Amino acid sequence: MSEFDLVYAELLSSVMLSKGYVNKRTGHQVKAEAGALFGITANPLLQLRDIKPLWFVVETVASIAGCRDLDLFHEFGLKAWDKFADIKGNVESMYGWRWRSHFNRDQFLDLLTGLGKDNSTRHGVLITWDPANDGLYREQVSNVPCVVAWHFHVINNGLHLTVMQRSGDLVVGVPHDIASAWLLLELMAAHLLLDVGSLTYVISNAHIYDSHYKLVNEMLDNAKHMREVGGRHSTPKVQPSMGCIESILSGNCVDVVNKLYSFILSAYEPMPTTVRPEVIL
Repeated sequence: MSEFDLVYAELLSSVMLSKGYVNKRTGHQVKAEAGALFGITANPLLQLRDIKPLWFVVETVASIAGCRDLDLFHEFGLKAWDKFADIKGNVESMYGWRWRSHFNRDQFLDLLTGLGKDNSTRHGVLITWDPANDGLYREQVSNVPCVVAWHFHVINNGLHLTVMQRSGDLVVGVPHDIASAWLLLELMAAHLLLDVGSLTYVISNAHIYDSHYKLVNEMLDNAKHMREVGGRHSTPKVQPSMGCIESILSGNCVDVVNKLYSFILSAYEPMPTTVRPEVIL
């Protein structure tokens, strides 16, 4: 098992011991834990079940590109975002759109420029939460960002990233979200000619839905088996080319997705499960 599998399994076990309650918005019973934290120093690609890496690769590339349309997702047959699209086919809560356009400032390019000029700065923050419209009991909107802030900073030539997520579905969403954050960290480090440092990932409300309990138990059985036999599944390390971010910013998103996805898939060996997780939105 990987470093991430171990801490992930421990969190699942802890949450499953908690008392369930009904989430009013979804109608599902959930079990939850406050303030879950992952400290990650190696690729956190989940091995305890197959998480379909294409999804987080496309989402990471679309974020860097600043997309709010779903063209790149549709290019690869991904439809999960469709229910949140407006009549023009746009999703206003997309992370990249919030980074690059929503606040009338290109936070992402400013981040690249700022870290390039002064890698001792501690101002490298990307924000997606819009206090003018998101949450706080305003009229219900179709979707608001789950991840609200990314903080990049450099220590001893290593690029480090801290991510703040307000709400995390531990079974469906979080494994993809964390893998996407790590991929972004590696792409940024390559672009800035820095070493890959650590990822600190904080989830304010880390929860498991009732329809995922069976799958959670299967993943915990997988973790137990791997500990007993002393086996270890390989975790691929993404080594993107120096021009990867430049290619995305130039509009060559499909080529970058194909390159990254092919590399990751070639070394990905997830453990089998019998349950396919229900996506609860």
